[in-house]
Amino acid sequence: MLTKYIVLVVLLHTTAAVIYELNESDLARMPPLFHLDNYEECLQDPEGLYCMTETLLVSDEPSPLLTMIQEYAAHRPTHYNRTLLRHGICVTKTCKKFYENSKEDLRSALEACANESLYNNYQLRGRVLEGFDCSKPEKSKPLDNLEITVAGICAAILVVNIIASFCDYYFKKKTSNGALRYLYCFSIFRNWEKLVAPATERKEPRPLGLKGLHGIRVINVLLTIGGHALILDLRFVENPEYIENLFMYKVLHILLNGTVIMQTFLMISSFLLVYHLMLASEKHTLSWKMLPQQISIRWLRLTLSYALALGLTVTWFGRLASGPNWQKMVGNEITDCRRNWWRHILYINNYYTDSECMVHAWYLAADLQLYCTALVVFLACRTPRARKITLSLLFVAGAVIPGYHTYRQKLDGVLVVYPEFLVKIFMENPVFDYIYKRGHTNLIGYVVGMSMGYMVYAWQKAGGDPTSFRKYRYFYWTLFPMGCLCCLTGSLYYTHSPPPTPFIDVMFAAFMKPVFSIIIGTILVGVVIQFEDLYRPIVSWRGWTIPSRLSFSAYLLHIGFARNNVAAVTTVYRTSLWIMALCIVKVILVSMTAAVIFCILVETPFNNVVKELFYGQKSTKKDKKETLVDKDDHIVEKTDKLASKLLDEVANDNGFIRKRLVRSS
Repeated sequence: MLTKYIVLVVLLHTTAAVIYELNESDLARMPPLFHLDNYEECLQDPEGLYCMTETLLVSDEPSPLLTMIQEYAAHRPTHYNRTLLRHGICVTKTCKKFYENSKEDLRSALEACANESLYNNYQLRGRVLEGFDCSKPEKSKPLDNLEITVAGICAAILVVNIIASFCDYYFKKKTSNGALRYLYCFSIFRNWEKLVAPATERKEPRPLGLKGLHGIRVINVLLTIGGHALILDLRFVENPEYIENLFMYKVLHILLNGTVIMQTFLMISSFLLVYHLMLASEKHTLSWKMLPQQISIRWLRLTLSYALALGLTVTWFGRLASGPNWQKMVGNEITDCRRNWWRHILYINNYYTDSECMVHAWYLAADLQLYCTALVVFLACRTPRARKITLSLLFVAGAVIPGYHTYRQKLDGVLVVYPEFLVKIFMENPVFDYIYKRGHTNLIGYVVGMSMGYMVYAWQKAGGDPTSFRKYRYFYWTLFPMGCLCCLTGSLYYTHSPPPTPFIDVMFAAFMKPVFSIIIGTILVGVVIQFEDLYRPIVSWRGWTIPSRLSFSAYLLHIGFARNNVAAVTTVYRTSLWIMALCIVKVILVSMTAAVIFCILVETPFNNVVKELFYGQKSTKKDKKETLVDKDDHIVEKTDKLASKLLDEVANDNGFIRKRLVRSS
């Protein structure tokens, strides 16, 4: 056996005690990485006990099999850690004799049970790690005060929506003044019309090109939701070697390194901020007084919807599904959210490394942090020279900071989505904690977006001609393949070779985001100024408009549905590309459907209220002024018609008198 193993290692060109590939027969010799006993059958017994365990493989004697498993698991980028078994055990059935002998020490019973099976079948032993989760039959979980409170808030919001819609339907011809203005913010009819309204209804012609951003936003949101759904779903598969083999395909590396697409959201956010503020500066004087107001508006527009989504996550989302994975997938998140909810309300959750609460919400925190930074830069830099110098320094800082973190903390140059990452769900990944989700390490995307906003505004104000750029369209069409190639360079971290050197890590950390941001930022500018007909018709399709308006709600809610989808799994299954695709489509459809309801009943009404609070009086004065102007125009028009009619009558009378005089003569 030992001789056979040594020959195997030599033939597979292993380096530094790492096995890169194994054939099917050798993989079959390993204990199953994932296993689940029948969950429903176990808990049908009133005394049933079901435990999810993590068992570390060990051996009391030299074991060529354990050595092979350890060296195979050592190649982290493409292999699962097969030395750590994740099993769901029906203790009262599979481990009955051990459980009855040591009920007071459940861990010892689980370990003795695992050792019997491992030694009889593989001549190995296991050590059950602390933190295993156990379930017993429960008739029904009683409602707690927080669940009742959240249910009451949701009911109150629904009642207000119904009342507002009723009043809007029966009294829509009457003007909405005073409290009615705030009530009508919740009108389902108005909010539905706002959701489905065309994107081109604008008085100002310059922003018409911005409708292309809808398509870019939707494509990125769908990729993000699909990626999260897939990461969460690939936890208990019967054929983990199938997943490992997928990591060998270069095309998949583009998607794995596509996590950098989150820079696109940041670029769109900063681009729109600068562009709209520059348009506003043509009519209004922008001063430092607007800083607290704009930050307050941004915070309220995010938080009112975000807080309700957070409340649903810690209460009613936890009741959507049950299964052996419930505690790991849903229960831990609920516990963490109830304990650390304040981090999310203050938008500092992305600077904590121990949180499982709405992990995807790091983006909201980073975006608000960078939004405040961009506002300060915009107000401080009023001249083109000051803007160029400041943005150049920030661009350099945005490239240097991730490289510095990578060097000091000895991190990978990119966020490596390795198989074990799929099991741990973002946890215990230092690149995700210290580089990927923090505000200052994502500065580069915001800086590029701001720069593009200034450039597009200046070009439009100068009367730029889009046709002058048509000679560059062939180069412009290469930008998307270049973006894919940029992501493909990260395949260096998935190859069958020793890991990259620290120098390579630093270079990737410093230049990956800047290069990708410039490529995507250039595509964004081309879509806005509308000089080519390849990318623009795709992203400017009006069908993107409604999903784009639903993107924030869908992003808030999708993780809750994806987690519950996995929590409901009660058995291991064989996965395939088709099954993965179905999982992605299912989560996207459920998220988008829920987003329609959430957007109409919650997000849009609250945004309307915020708008009325800060701009309502101005809008009312403007409406009154326009009404007076309309009345004056109407009076002038009637006066002109009357005068014209009198002149015509006088002219007719004069003509009649002249004719009579001629006849008399």
